Amino acid sequence: MSDVARHRATPPRHRGADLGPLWAEALDLVVVALVLRLALAPWTALATDVQTWWNVAFHAIQRVPLYGLGLPGYSYPPLYGYWAMAVGLVAHGLGFNVPGGAHAFPASSLFGTLFGPVVTTPVATFLLKLPMIGADLATGAGLWALARHHHVPRTRARWMLSAWLFSPLVLAAGTVQGQTDSLVALAIVTVFVAVDREQWALAGVAVVGGLAVKVVPAALGVLLVGLVLGRLAGPSRWRALLQLLAGALGASVVIFAPVWNQPPFLGTITRSGGLPAGLGGLNLYGLVALPFTHGVQLTLLSHLSRVGDFTSLALLAVTLVGAWHCYRSSTTGQLARSTAWVMATALLTNAVANPQYFVWLLVPLIALYGMVDPTPARRRTLVAINVAALSYLYALFGALFFLAPLSVVTGWPGVGAVHAERSFLARDVPGLGSTSVGVLLAWISTVVMVLAIGRALYLLPSVAESPRTSRSPARVWWLPLVAVALVEVVATGGEALLALPQVSASLGPVQGGTVVARVSVSAVKGVTVSVVRVDPTRDATRILYLEDPRYPIVNGAYSDVVSIAQQMKALLHSQAPTITLRVVNADDLARYLRAPDHTASTVIVNLQGELPAPVWSAGNTAPLVNWVKGGGRYVAGGGAPGLFSARSSDVGQFISATSGLWTYVHAMKPNPLVPKGIFGYPSLSGQEALTPSVWGSALLVRERQTVTPITSTRLLHRRGEILGFTSTLRASLGVLPVVRGAVVVLGADTWPPEVPVDASDLAHLFALHFFASIGEPRVVTMSTKSASLHLTGVSSGQWVQVGALSAGRPTWAWTRWYRVSGVTTG
Repeated sequence: MSDVARHRATPPRHRGADLGPLWAEALDLVVVALVLRLALAPWTALATDVQTWWNVAFHAIQRVPLYGLGLPGYSYPPLYGYWAMAVGLVAHGLGFNVPGGAHAFPASSLFGTLFGPVVTTPVATFLLKLPMIGADLATGAGLWALARHHHVPRTRARWMLSAWLFSPLVLAAGTVQGQTDSLVALAIVTVFVAVDREQWALAGVAVVGGLAVKVVPAALGVLLVGLVLGRLAGPSRWRALLQLLAGALGASVVIFAPVWNQPPFLGTITRSGGLPAGLGGLNLYGLVALPFTHGVQLTLLSHLSRVGDFTSLALLAVTLVGAWHCYRSSTTGQLARSTAWVMATALLTNAVANPQYFVWLLVPLIALYGMVDPTPARRRTLVAINVAALSYLYALFGALFFLAPLSVVTGWPGVGAVHAERSFLARDVPGLGSTSVGVLLAWISTVVMVLAIGRALYLLPSVAESPRTSRSPARVWWLPLVAVALVEVVATGGEALLALPQVSASLGPVQGGTVVARVSVSAVKGVTVSVVRVDPTRDATRILYLEDPRYPIVNGAYSDVVSIAQQMKALLHSQAPTITLRVVNADDLARYLRAPDHTASTVIVNLQGELPAPVWSAGNTAPLVNWVKGGGRYVAGGGAPGLFSARSSDVGQFISATSGLWTYVHAMKPNPLVPKGIFGYPSLSGQEALTPSVWGSALLVRERQTVTPITSTRLLHRRGEILGFTSTLRASLGVLPVVRGAVVVLGADTWPPEVPVDASDLAHLFALHFFASIGEPRVVTMSTKSASLHLTGVSSGQWVQVGALSAGRPTWAWTRWYRVSGVTTG
C-alpha cells in the first residue's frame, strides 16, 4: 500500500483563504489589547515575583550564573531567566544603573511588610514584562492562524482572539502579575499551528520551549508522538518522528546547554533539589482546610505522604490515554482535546499550583470552542474559570497589592489602604472559628474552579466535530531557536562583550614630598580615579563573613535566598580576585577569635545586626573587642554594633515597637565596640554628614536608604572618617579607629540582602584596598581622557596606589601599586 493510501485522517490539502490575515481583519483588537498592556505593565506587579526577575538581572552584571545563587533564588526552568539576564547586561552595557532598578525597604517598615523588601521601578517592571506582552500577542496570532486554517468565520475568529487577548486572567497573569505563563500558552498554540502545517521540527521546538518555562508542557511531546504514529505511515511516519526529535534536541541544546552543569537546574526540572514545599498558592487541600473539617487534611496527607508521586502518576496516565486518542483520531482538534485533559489533570491534582497556571488550559479550550462552535454554555465556562481564578488571587493578596510600583512612585494607593484591604481579608468569619475572609473566599473560588473546569471538559466538542487537518507548508521552525540563541548569547556571554574602560598610569618622581600621577582612560564617562598612599602590610586579603541563621535578625541582613555574602563573592571575583571570602557561623568565628591568625590581613564582616553571644562574651573576655584592639578590622551593619547581643533562636525577628527588644536579644553595656553616641539609635540627634567626603567620591558610595544615622561630630571627635553619604543626606559609611584596629559601620538597615548597594559598596572598599590606605586620597572624575593628580606627604620608598571605578560598570575596578623611588610606569 502506498504512503498516500496509508495516510490517515487527512483530507485534500487546502490553505483556507476565506479569512484574511490578522492585520487586515482584527487590527483594532490587537491595537486595543497592546495599548491596554502597555498602560498596565509598568505600574503593576506581584512584587515578590518580579523581584526574582530583577534579582537575576542584577546578578548577571556580577557574572553570577542563572542558578549560581542556589534554590529558590531562581527556581524555574531557564528560558525566561536568559531574558532577565540579558536585560541586566544590556542595560549595564549601555551605562544604565541596574541596581537602581528597584526600591528597597526595611522589612520592618510598612512598605516592607506589605509589598516585600524590594519593589522594582516602573521602567524595570516594564522591561521584565516585555516577553509576556509579546507572548500574549503571539498567542493571539496563533489562534488566528488556527481559525484561518480551519475556515472559521470572521465573527467566530474575532471571538477567539478577543477571548484570549481580553481575558482578565491572561491580563492578570502576564501584564499585571508579571509571571511567565503566557510563554507556556504560546508554546501550546505553536504546537497546534505546527501540527496544522505538519511542521514537526517546529512542534518539537515548541514542546521544549514550553518545558523551558514550566515543566508540565513536556507532556505535549507524548501526545505528539501518538498523533504522528496515527496520522502517517511508512517512511513519512519515520521522517516526521525524526523531524520532531531533531527540533526537540536542537531546542534542548540551545536552551539547556548553558545551565546543564549548574546543580540547581535539574532540581527545577524535577521539582526536587530542596525546593520549599510552599512554592505556589493554589491546592485542593484548601477544600478540607476549614475548621469543621479539622483532621481530614491530616488524614489525607498521612495516607498520601507521596502526594507528588500520585500527581505524577495521574498526569502520566491521562497523558498516555490522550496519546492513544490522538493515535486513533490524529487531528488538531483531538490534540487540543487531549491537551485540555492533560492540563486540567495537572492543575487539579498538583499539590502546588497557582491561579495563573489556568492560562495553560484557556488555549486548548478557546481553540476547540472557536474552531467548532463557541456556544453560550461553553463561553460561560471560560467566564467562570476567569472569575474563579481572579477571586482566588484576590483572596491571597487583595487587589491593591498588585499596584506596588504605582504606590511607591506616586503614593497612591497609600500603604494604609493596602494594609486595610489585607486586614479585611485576614479578619475571622463569624461562626467559622479561625477561618478568615480570605481563606473562605479561596475555598469558594477553588470549588467554583473545579466545577467550571469539569463543565468545560464535559462541553468539549466530540471527535466527530473536531476540525480535520491539512498540510500548509511554513518552514520557519528555526526562527524560535535563532531568537533564543541571540538572547542567550547576550545572557551567558554578554559581560565579556561589553567594552570596559582601559586605564594606564605613570608616577613621576617625588619633589618636595609631592608625587604626580598621570592617568589616561579610554572612556571618560563615569570613571573616577584616585591616588593614595598605601601600606602593603595592612592590606586585607581575607574576609570572614558571619552568616548564621540560628540567631535573630535585628534590622539585619541574613537571608536563605540571596545573601550579601554571595553578592560580594560575585563582585570580588571580578574586582579583586586575590581576596578570599569565607562564610563562617558564630561557632567558627568564636574559635578563630580564641586563636586568631593573620590579624593584619583579615576583616570580619557582620551584617546580621547583632553580635552572637559566643563571639561577644565567650569567657567574659570580649574576644572581638580584643581582636580589633590588636589590629583587626571589623565591618558592622544591620543594627547597632556592640550594643546588642543574642542568644540562639529559631525565630528571626526585629526590635518590637511596643515591647522593645525581644527576650532573646539583650543590650550589651560593658565594652561596647562602638559607643552609642556614634551609632545605634534612630532618635539620636546631631550634626550629620551633609556633603560627600573625598573617600565617598573615590568609593562611589551612593544610594543608601538610611534608617539609623551616624552622628558625624562624635565620629570625627574620635578621629573617625566619614566615607560616604546617602540620598537622604545621612552618612552611610563611617570608620572608627580602635587602638591598632578599626571598625567600619554602615549607618543603615542592610535588609534586604537582595538589594545590591551594601555588597557593592563593601566590594568597592576591598577592590580599592581601603584598609591598606594611609590618609585621604586625591580624587578626580575624568572629564577628559587624561589627567594629573598631585599627592602630598609622600616620601621615597613608600607605596602609592592608583585606582579607578566606574559608575556605569559596577563590576569593574582597576588598581596599580607603585613604589616611590623615581619614575615607574605601568
